Amino acid sequence: GKWEPETLAKLREVIRPGTKYCDIGAWIGPTVLYARHLGAVVTCFEPDRLAFERLLGNLRMNGGLDVRALPVALGSTDGMRK
Repeated sequence: GKWEPETLAKLREVIRPGTKYCDIGAWIGPTVLYARHLGAVVTCFEPDRLAFERLLGNLRMNGGLDVRALPVALGSTDGMRK
């Protein structure tokens, strides 16, 4: 509850059981885990190999949550998109 309290508050505000939640650039999964805890149906993307392995480890440590985690990027180059 101490990590990015504004982010966690917003997730609590908008997520209900069954809400579809997509995390693009999931890192090690803080919002993935919290959204799933709130009852969301979660799909996440993390192209960084090390971060993805840690994401999977965090999912396993939390009971192997039924999260669809994909080790892919959504583009072919780094950078911000508008």
